[in-house]
Amino acid sequence: MKDWEAASARVVSNKAAAAGVFLLAILVPGAGHLYLRRRKKALLLASIIIVTFVLGVHLQGKLFTFEKGQSGSETLINSIGSLAGLGSGILYFIAVGFGLAKGQIDQPTFEIGITFLLSAGLFNILAAVDAYRCSIGYDYDAAEAARLQAQKEKKAKKRARRESSRRDKEHK
Repeated sequence: MKDWEAASARVVSNKAAAAGVFLLAILVPGAGHLYLRRRKKALLLASIIIVTFVLGVHLQGKLFTFEKGQSGSETLINSIGSLAGLGSGILYFIAVGFGLAKGQIDQPTFEIGITFLLSAGLFNILAAVDAYRCSIGYDYDAAEAARLQAQKEKKAKKRARRESSRRDKEHK
């Protein structure tokens, strides 16, 4: 993250607001980071998640939905898949609403499509967790920028002291 991005980044004041950032990030890929004024990260994450999801739909993948009347192991697998799919947020609801990701099991790309769809959801969940962490002020990029800035300031002070002592010696 550039210094100007770190300076303009937003940090929320309480945990309830941070939870709101998390929910925003889950619902709309990249929106949490966009709210936090981390535009490049928001664009990158949203692009990756949306492209992965669209590829999953295009490859005839199936989105899992919560269904009743299955046996124990089928219910568990379906529930885990449904939660991962829900991680895609609005993309999940659009695809289910329009019947886009019902999957074609006879297609050779069916399982790859499922993998893409689940990956998009899980990656969006990770992005939402990152947005939450950034919103409470814990950001690796900002911490690294602060560390580098402190190093620069320390070197500048050292240089100024040396210059000052050199001038003092010249005046004596």
